[in-house]
Amino acid sequence: MVYEPARNSDSKKLAFLTSQNFKDQAIWFLNSTDANPEDCELVWRMHKKSVALEKMKEDGTHLDAFSAHLVLESAQKACTIAEMREYLLTINPDYKKVSLLELLCYKFGSNWRDVVNAPQYDQKKEKEAQAQLKAAKKKLEEAIETAQKASDDAEKARMAEENALLQQKESSKAAEASRIAEEELCKEKVRANETLEKLKNEDLQTIRKKEELEKMSCDGNLGIVKRNRAKAELATLQNQDSLPLRAAKIQNEAALKKLTRAANAAGKAAKDAEVALVNAERAEKDAIQAKKEALETGKAAEAIIPVAKEACDGVQVVLNEVLREKKAGKGTIFYIERELQVSLFLFILF
Repeated sequence: MVYEPARNSDSKKLAFLTSQNFKDQAIWFLNSTDANPEDCELVWRMHKKSVALEKMKEDGTHLDAFSAHLVLESAQKACTIAEMREYLLTINPDYKKVSLLELLCYKFGSNWRDVVNAPQYDQKKEKEAQAQLKAAKKKLEEAIETAQKASDDAEKARMAEENALLQQKESSKAAEASRIAEEELCKEKVRANETLEKLKNEDLQTIRKKEELEKMSCDGNLGIVKRNRAKAELATLQNQDSLPLRAAKIQNEAALKKLTRAANAAGKAAKDAEVALVNAERAEKDAIQAKKEALETGKAAEAIIPVAKEACDGVQVVLNEVLREKKAGKGTIFYIERELQVSLFLFILF
């Protein structure tokens, strides 16, 4: 943040400061006050609460009245609408929204004029520390992102391999079951066909027998006894009910057709199962390859870790120098340490 307080009136200084994002407002406030570590943490929480409530998030500068009250409540500094309005009118009679800087002044009872006019430190070392922090955070984010990708890829590969093995097992079972079913249906088809042929032969023999008896009953060359015997036997055959035989024949023909369709379906299922088995085996190979790639990504993540740690150590070196030479304010140092702490925590947590 580049700012020269002496060139502007207090109101213009405040207007400029409150046009900065929440983080810069919080840092300015801490640099302008003698805040203890607990107060620094509280400012940090109020900053993050404001970010959570503002649609522009970290780029936000002001809050509506309702959100401002929520921030104060979270900081155990609840007040009425009238109290808030009365306070803000003493600062800016034309206010429409509330800045974080104004909320911090209200919470800690700081004089806003003292805050905006507080001397700031040489920004050279501050910028150097901020740049180091940004680079360190980027390295940490790269390490976390790479490690996360390795973890996700490894999990996907593991699940893919499990699914491939399961599909392979199920496809193998299905292929075997379909093959057995096809064999059994083929056997049933043969038996049904044999039964149908037997019924057809019985029917044909009966027809031929009737024809033979009819000829004998009309053959004048035969004696009367033989002709009468043939007539009696023919009458007996003609009086027999042929419906059960015809029904059995029809039912057997229908069963044969049904078995044929079932056998064809079983054959198709067996072929489909074999194709599924081939696909499952291919999926298993792909999963094994994906696992190898995930391991390579994991190695890449491990290689980044020392680089990220070195970057963090570099930030700490700059911070130690800044503290020793007192070339940055308390807010600047606190925020750098706090953001580095958060990044390291996420890295360690991962």
